[in-house]
Amino acid sequence: MSDDPSIVPHGRESFPASGPNSLASPWRRIAGRLIDSLILAVVVVPFAVPFVDTTDPSFTFPTWFVVLLIGVSGVYEVAFFALRGQTLAMMMLKVRAARFDDGHRPTWGQSAIRWLLPSAIAAVPVAFVSILSLLVYARMFWDPLRQGWQDKAAGMVIVRTA
Repeated sequence: MSDDPSIVPHGRESFPASGPNSLASPWRRIAGRLIDSLILAVVVVPFAVPFVDTTDPSFTFPTWFVVLLIGVSGVYEVAFFALRGQTLAMMMLKVRAARFDDGHRPTWGQSAIRWLLPSAIAAVPVAFVSILSLLVYARMFWDPLRQGWQDKAAGMVIVRTA
C-alpha cells in the first residue's frame, strides 16, 4: 500500500467521516491488536513448549522466553510500521498508520516510539503499571483524533484504507 500524502490534518475535521483516510474506530484497532498478538503467539510459543512443566503449579516462563517474545514483538511491529505503515492484522482490517503531520508512512524512529511506550510500561511488574498500560491504549476512546498515548508520542494517527 502506498502512502497517501493527501492527509494533512489540522484536527478531527480534516478527516472524512467514513471511507479511506477516515479515523479508524477504537474497536477495529483493538481487534487488530488481538490478531497481532495471536500472530506473535503462533510464531513464538512453539519455542517455549519444550520447556513448559505442566506438573509444576508454580511454573513461570524463563527469562529468555520473555526476552524473545518482546524482541520478536518489537521487530514485527516496528518493521511493519516503518516499511508498510501497517501490521498483518492492520492489512486484514484495512487500516494503516499515518504520520499526523503529512499522512506518509511512519519513520523508523516513530515506529520504534509507538512500540516502545506501551511495551516499556507493560514490562514493569507492578499491578498499577499494568492498569497504566491499558490506559495507553484506552485514550483512543476519548481522544478527538482517536490517538492512544503511543500514537500521540509517535506523531501518528490510524486511518482506514477502505
